[in-house]
Amino acid sequence: YVEVGSGIGRYTSLALDPATGHPRIAYDGPGSSLRYAAWDGASWSIESVEEGGTSGHISLALTSSREPRIAFLNGTTQRLMYTAKVGPSWVRETVADFAPLVPLFSSFPLREVSLALNATDGPHVAYHDETGGSLEYAVKSGGSWQVQVVDAGEDVGHYPSIAIGPGERPAIAYTDAGTVDLRYASWTGSAWDVETVLSEGYVGLYASLAFDSAGRPHVASYSFVPGRSERDVIVAGTASGKLYGISAGIPETIERLPREKRVLATSPRVQWTLDVGAEVRLAGGPLESVTNVPLYSPAFASDGGRVFAGLETAESLAVDVGTGEIAWRQTIPGAAWHSAPVAYFDAQWNRE
Repeated sequence: YVEVGSGIGRYTSLALDPATGHPRIAYDGPGSSLRYAAWDGASWSIESVEEGGTSGHISLALTSSREPRIAFLNGTTQRLMYTAKVGPSWVRETVADFAPLVPLFSSFPLREVSLALNATDGPHVAYHDETGGSLEYAVKSGGSWQVQVVDAGEDVGHYPSIAIGPGERPAIAYTDAGTVDLRYASWTGSAWDVETVLSEGYVGLYASLAFDSAGRPHVASYSFVPGRSERDVIVAGTASGKLYGISAGIPETIERLPREKRVLATSPRVQWTLDVGAEVRLAGGPLESVTNVPLYSPAFASDGGRVFAGLETAESLAVDVGTGEIAWRQTIPGAAWHSAPVAYFDAQWNRE
């Protein structure tokens, strides 16, 4: 054991001494302090880097002269920090400031961070900014930190892993939590080239990126393919004309047993957002009148592949549950539509 105690060892980051191969570890210590441990071949040397306030992921890298560099979030000040060991002391810098935030649909750490050093030991930091739901990148240039938005969307940039590729250009693997896809961004020299690597099922969680000797990127990540039914997706409609598809099947807490794994809790995520242009009228059951918005769980097709909603504009529509795309939209004759059908079928249209 390196250190034993309640809550010790979360968000661990490991690096190997380039000269000796001995491990160095940065981790969350007692009272949410930031700790750094170094193995000398016989014992562990442990020192406190930051007393209290750490929150979320920690990322450690070693310079060519074997000195530690750490990126981490100070949850008390809501600042993304970078600290360097200079002689016997730790020198801290603020990379970015954040406003305090309590996310609506999130149990992930507020901001995840990944650190890489280039050939001249210059720091490159990738992190998820939950405030804007974006993946951001910071590099120290000319004595100050320059920040760029790499990718933005409903909720992108979770679990970033940054590495320095050919030509000293950074690349980042990460999760788009809105669609639960694995994405990859690489710097071209003037802009970020962003692509989706995997999208089938739920993929890209806990991504880890590395380049081989030929400069080819390799990404490892966690993925799963849940069964698709009305129990896996919640659809919410609002008075402002929005439909939200919320995936309820992403594991949050997993109990690991000798021969099986059990999902004890899930972490809901907004999978897609659709603007239909009129107040959404949803009903929880047959003949139920419209209730206050936001409204949840409208009618689903028998296979769970489509969801149906009525609009204030006397229209009914069917939406693909997986993509959030409108399958069809039809005006309903008569008065304004006040609720969604629980099931709808027309032999001529062959629609549910």
